[in-house]
Amino acid sequence: MSPANGDVHHYPAATAEAFVRRLFVDLPAIGAWKAEDAGIELMCPGWSGAVIEKFSTASSSTSSASLACASEKLNRALYVHMPSGCDRSQLRDHMLAILDTASDAIHASKVVFCLERSLPDLSSLLHGGQLDEWVAAHPIPSMVLVAVSL
Repeated sequence: MSPANGDVHHYPAATAEAFVRRLFVDLPAIGAWKAEDAGIELMCPGWSGAVIEKFSTASSSTSSASLACASEKLNRALYVHMPSGCDRSQLRDHMLAILDTASDAIHASKVVFCLERSLPDLSSLLHGGQLDEWVAAHPIPSMVLVAVSL
């Protein structure tokens, strides 16, 4: 290993948590959620994102593994930020890759696209989605969150 690379570190959990804290203004400091790195930057250059997993405060005594897996999926959502300078010629391919990854690899119940309100074609991107209230926190005013259920 080169000495020049000695101080290069990647902290996926810290990066994911920083993404979530930049997105929401009133997210609780400690509590019922955890952020995980989703690797969105590797799949879609310029994009960023994190998986948010919510923990229920009520415990269930269900012993079925399939119910536990379904419950886990319902508590996971992939949040992705589309950069304002995104290459629109690859937008469809990037969104499909993100949806496939969320469903197959991440096992999320939804993907939430975090869009900047200043995007010139925002209304066309909002078409067919629903506003997201899953986390029960407010995004920064310059963003609109659009959820796609899987």
